[in-house]
Amino acid sequence: MPEYPDNTAGTPWLGAFDAGTAYKTGDVVSHSGLVYQAADDTTGSTPLPGGTTLVEDTDGSIVFTGSGWATDVNVLEHGGTQHYTNHSTDYATITFTGVGIAIWGTRQGNFGNARYALDGGGPVTASQYGAGSTPQQLLWSSGALSPGSHTLVITCLGTHESSASDNYVGLDYYVQSNASNAHWTPVSL
Repeated sequence: MPEYPDNTAGTPWLGAFDAGTAYKTGDVVSHSGLVYQAADDTTGSTPLPGGTTLVEDTDGSIVFTGSGWATDVNVLEHGGTQHYTNHSTDYATITFTGVGIAIWGTRQGNFGNARYALDGGGPVTASQYGAGSTPQQLLWSSGALSPGSHTLVITCLGTHESSASDNYVGLDYYVQSNASNAHWTPVSL
């Protein structure tokens, strides 16, 4: 059985949530880009926390700030669009209510680094570089958050890995976990 990514404790990684599977305390599953750990022995018939909501890049909950943002219209993107920029002063602000968030977008040869800062906390840098062009990829996930309103700021850093040809960052959509329950806990990737 594979292990949960980046977990040295050996927590069982079971892949995508399956409504017909019996899970044990500590089992880890994924659903809609968020990762959950079983808090007790349960079955797949126990729903994941409060469900999830997929929010497109065109939704008003995302505010794009800066002059470089553009919209890519592409049938391969979820909903047919993705916002992108390569200006280092540009950022996107997402305000949501829930207990977790996952950011999805394209990994591509001309994409660079983005900084994710949640609720004013310390930023995390993640690369959007990919050797080809692969849309609808998980770019970043928050892990478990306290229930309530949260703000995520995603900033184009204007930097990239040595193999990338430019500094673009993009945002196709996000998935928020709406509520917690006693059986499942969102965890970080």
